[in-house]
Order: sequence, then C-alpha cells, then structure tokens
Amino acid sequence: MGSSSWVSLAGTARVVDEALAVLVREGDDFGQCRAGLLRGQLAWTAGHAAEAEAAWAAAADSAE
Repeated sequence: MGSSSWVSLAGTARVVDEALAVLVREGDDFGQCRAGLLRGQLAWTAGHAAEAEAAWAAAADSAE
C-alpha cells in the first residue's frame, strides 16, 4: 500500500520537544502553553497519567 502516514506517539513527542525548545528561546508563552497541552495529551494517550499532569501543569504555568 505504499508509504504509511502513521506517526508514532514517541515521534510526535520528539517534534513537540524540538518545537518547545524554539518557543522557549523565542519567549512565546502562548506557543509554550499549546505545546505543553499537546505533550500532556500525548502522555495521557500513552497511559502516563502523572506525566500528563506534569505537562499540563507546565502548560498552565506558561499561560500565566
């Protein structure tokens, strides 16, 4: 069926981490918050509730 468009959770998390580094460097609080929300959702989807909670707390800190 050709190439797959499936992206793993781990691969997506790596992209989010790379983007987050740029957002932090640029001082983009809104972007950091959105990236944190996505990190939390990825962790939650993978069944890592504590990691999700930490990511959402970091996102909330970015929103303040």
